[in-house]
Amino acid sequence: MLMDSLGTFVLESGKHLIRPCPGDTVVMHYMAWWEQPTAGSVTLTFTTGYVGIRGRLRWDGARWTGHAEAFTDAPPFVQATAALSLRALRPSPP
Repeated sequence: MLMDSLGTFVLESGKHLIRPCPGDTVVMHYMAWWEQPTAGSVTLTFTTGYVGIRGRLRWDGARWTGHAEAFTDAPPFVQATAALSLRALRPSPP
């Protein structure tokens, strides 16, 4: 879930939080946040503090598309990249 709440823990400090939906499986990345660098784009980051996944997405009018990268805190910092696309599974309530 993308939340409006701002984090206070280490790397999440001052950033909008991402948390699992109630009943979902717990993920190994215990810090997660989202940022909106420009209108129509969003960056999602999930990390342990040492390794993580960062998704950079842009709204194309129908869905969010972009790429995801696995990263570490030691060179080479980006370990892998992949295409990423998100769409709603069901419409949001009015």
